[in-house]
Amino acid sequence: MKLAWRELVRRPSRFLTAGGALTLIVILLLLLGGLLDGLYLSATAAIRAQSASVIVYSADSRDSLIRSRIESATRARVEAVDVVESVSGFGVVLLGAQMPGGKLVDTALFGYEAANSKVPAPPPSGRVYADHALEDDGVQLGDVLLIGPARTPVTVEGWVEDTSYLYQGGLWAEADTWRQVLAENRPDQVLGAGTFQALLVTPHLGVPDRDVADAIDAAVPGVSALTTHEAILSLPPEKNPMIAAPLRLHDCSLVTDGAAALVVMRREDAEARGGRSVEIAGLGQANERIALSKRSNMHELLAGKEAVRRAYLEAGVSAGDVDLAEVHDCFTINQLLSTEALGLSADGRAGHDYLAGRFGRDDGQVCVNLSGGLKAKGHPVGATGVSMHALLYKQLVGEPIGAAPERFDPEIGVAFNVGGSAVTNCATVLRRRR
Repeated sequence: MKLAWRELVRRPSRFLTAGGALTLIVILLLLLGGLLDGLYLSATAAIRAQSASVIVYSADSRDSLIRSRIESATRARVEAVDVVESVSGFGVVLLGAQMPGGKLVDTALFGYEAANSKVPAPPPSGRVYADHALEDDGVQLGDVLLIGPARTPVTVEGWVEDTSYLYQGGLWAEADTWRQVLAENRPDQVLGAGTFQALLVTPHLGVPDRDVADAIDAAVPGVSALTTHEAILSLPPEKNPMIAAPLRLHDCSLVTDGAAALVVMRREDAEARGGRSVEIAGLGQANERIALSKRSNMHELLAGKEAVRRAYLEAGVSAGDVDLAEVHDCFTINQLLSTEALGLSADGRAGHDYLAGRFGRDDGQVCVNLSGGLKAKGHPVGATGVSMHALLYKQLVGEPIGAAPERFDPEIGVAFNVGGSAVTNCATVLRRRR
């Protein structure tokens, strides 16, 4: 040790590189630790704020607040468990909010019944407490925020601290205001009076939280009770983090390596060769403006619809003739917009159709992305469009890669491919040769 110290004093320049590298590593570790702490705290603050020490979800929700539903009858059974002191309802909806002046900000709007360690008793109807994180985005006391696509108005009544959820600033409203926002902006998730997404349970004094959770699970069928600590660890970001609200990791395709090839020839050559072939019955292509600010709206692929119109016209088909579709689902939202661009769903309804079970292998009308799409097989950018055509070809000749339609033999397939934020839009109608 003395020899090393002497050498360091005698020739310090020899150790500058190593010392600088170690210093840089330490600084980077500190920065990464701070970043991870910030992400964790921003994702879990609303749960950590709860005074209750046990949270009850519906058993089929996989301990996710957003997926959970607790009816009033179930609540009554939880309240009847002898180690339970009190119960209150709790729920959230993740929506964008338009501020005065038109700026949009991501929010998590909570409906609740009882004060917690960070939030006072619920405000009057139509009013909310806002997390100070939203103040950094420009929200001010007294602002009227227009929530979600329905633009449901709420007024900022006051401020609260450290109540974000899944990286979005918290808004805290009384239960009926929350239900109204949910019903107007998520019509497929309407909740009746007395229904919440979760229950916040305070145990009798001296009873361990885990014992209370176990007692609730044993006494009440169809629920999953967790301690608050367990609920924090089971939050979706642990496995499926938010990338850009509302898109999570599993909503986004991965850019991958890959290759695909097609053999294209004249009809007479294909007929002379025999074997398996399909007809390119129609092609359509249309371009959109590159600048998003120049587009007339952001909830419709207008150029995509034009490309589809041209392809259908050349092929002499309509949306009702399509048996199969492969669409460019680089992100979940693009699958919905593409399905609507093809005319397979009405505008704004694709999400509802998918949730209702449409477009799977058992759909009797049309199946979409039976291959699993880009999110399943990856997105080898230069080869993606070709691979979609190859997958449709295999379906139409009876050699599917992946799932196949269960209720019909497909004759007409359509590939819809986009590039550059839907700047380039291409549609191809393929028809099985008879």
